[in-house]
Amino acid sequence: DFIKKNDGKGMFHQNSNMNTALTKVADYIVEIVKSMPNILQQYVLLGEEVIYKTYYIDPENDPEHSREWYYDHDPNYFENSLGLAPYSGLPLSQSVNMFDKVGKFDVVFRAKDNPKNDNRFDNYRLWSYMPLTKLVLYVHRKPIAQYTSVLTENGDKLDVSLTSTSYDLDHMSKSNRGIVEEEWKWKEDTATTWNIGKPTTMPQDKIYLVWLRVKDEEGAWSDPYVTALS
Repeated sequence: DFIKKNDGKGMFHQNSNMNTALTKVADYIVEIVKSMPNILQQYVLLGEEVIYKTYYIDPENDPEHSREWYYDHDPNYFENSLGLAPYSGLPLSQSVNMFDKVGKFDVVFRAKDNPKNDNRFDNYRLWSYMPLTKLVLYVHRKPIAQYTSVLTENGDKLDVSLTSTSYDLDHMSKSNRGIVEEEWKWKEDTATTWNIGKPTTMPQDKIYLVWLRVKDEEGAWSDPYVTALS
């Protein structure tokens, strides 16, 4: 009845044989854990600060003695590699909180306990098991917004043709050069509000500001690119 009230979540085991019941419970928990996603994925911008949330639990309540971080770097996951991170595959006592290389980073954190605060008992200090959940960081670059403009006289006005030449260094070989969305705005240089979209014509005696930003395949927006047309 309790399981029914809990939207079917849970399992009942007859406990007439406690060992059998506990074994079934353990198997049930293992299956639940196996069904859970075992990879945490996060996209990080080059030069962006990364903050990790870690936890330490010891069955004997021994304090933490030390910790290690491992970063396994694939420098060619994105195009235009910046090279291999020099710490790739090496144990680090501190986490990397800002990356200067792009690519895929498999991250592992582990800690060692300290049952006796005495170096003579160092053999009794044990490293934690590797976590069931692996963290993968994809370090990439912001896209670059830019465009070309062609102004053609048409009577007392100018016909405006704007073409985006924006790109993402991480996906330059693709037909869209890594750009999945564009956002255009324009206004007269003295106006206080922007118009959405591109201007198609403009008076010859006016100055227009045209604003563009673009989004890449990882969901990052570029810095705005603004130029004056006159």
